[in-house]
Amino acid sequence: MRGVSHACGHDIHAAMMLNAVKALIKVKDDLDGRVRIIFQPGEETGEGGRTVVSGGYTKDVDTGFAIHIHTGWDLGKASTGYGEVMANNTFFTVNFKGTSAHSSTPYQGNDAMLMLANFINAAYAIQARKIDNVFHPVVLNLGVVEGGSAANAVAADIKLDGSFRSFSNESVDFMVKELEKAAKLSAEIYGGSADFDYHMGAGAVINEEKSTDLSVKIAKEIFGEENVKTDLKLAGSEDFGFYLSGYKDQPGIDGTYMFIGGRDPENKATYPQNHATDFNPDERAMKYGAELLARYAYDYLKK
Repeated sequence: MRGVSHACGHDIHAAMMLNAVKALIKVKDDLDGRVRIIFQPGEETGEGGRTVVSGGYTKDVDTGFAIHIHTGWDLGKASTGYGEVMANNTFFTVNFKGTSAHSSTPYQGNDAMLMLANFINAAYAIQARKIDNVFHPVVLNLGVVEGGSAANAVAADIKLDGSFRSFSNESVDFMVKELEKAAKLSAEIYGGSADFDYHMGAGAVINEEKSTDLSVKIAKEIFGEENVKTDLKLAGSEDFGFYLSGYKDQPGIDGTYMFIGGRDPENKATYPQNHATDFNPDERAMKYGAELLARYAYDYLKK
C-alpha cells in the first residue's frame, strides 16, 4: 500500500501475537497454567514498559518472552544472547547561562558558547578516559544545540540535548554524575551557570539463563541449529528491559528477548535496517514469530 510503512515492525509483532493467541486457545485445555498476553505499548519512548510494569501487568508472571523482527538477518534466522543483550538509553539536557555582550567587546559578557565548547570536549573525554569500554561500554551522543541571538553578539543562553547508552544502572549513575559535574564546571570557568536534567528511556535488556535456554531450544527446532545465534549484543534499546529489571516498587521477572530475521534472502538490497523510511520486512516472518511465541508458552507450561 502506497504511503504506508512498517516503520519498526510493531504491526507485524501484533499480528504474530494474535496468531499465537489463536493457536494457544485451541490447546488451552492442555496448558497447566495461564498465559498473559501483552501487546507492547509505547515502546519507542520507553514509557510503555514503565506503564506495564508499574500497572502490575507483570505481577506474578513466572517467565516472559518477547521477539522483534529485524532486517539485519535473513528470513529463517534468529538471534539472542545470554545476559546483557541490549542497552538502556538515557537522555539529558544542559542549559548554559551566560551574559550577552557585543562582539566588539566580548570581555564584557560571559560566553555560553565557550561553556558549551568546553563541555563537549569534557563529555567525550569522560567516555574515552573514565569508562571501561571493554566490560562496561557506554555510547555517548550530543545531538542538538540551540542558542545564541546574532552573529555579532556573545551568546547568553545555549541548550544542548544529548543521550548515552549503556548496559547497567551503575553506568547510568556514573555518567549522570560526571556529565553534570562537567557541565557545571564548564560554565563556572567562564563565569556562567548550567542546569542539568536527565531521564531514562528504556532499561537494559538482560536475558535470564533458563528462559533463554528454552527460547534457543525452540528456535533451533523451528529454524535449524545452524540458523540460531546466541551471541547477540546491541547498543540499541528496548523497553522490554523494564519487564525484566522491574520499575519503581515492582520487581522484574525472569525472561528473554529474541530477534528473528525479516530480510528476503533473494532481495537483500531492498530491505534496510529498522526505522528506515522504506523498511519493509518479509511478511513470511510472521508465521515464525507466531510459532515461537505460542511454543514458548506451551513448552514452558508443559514442562
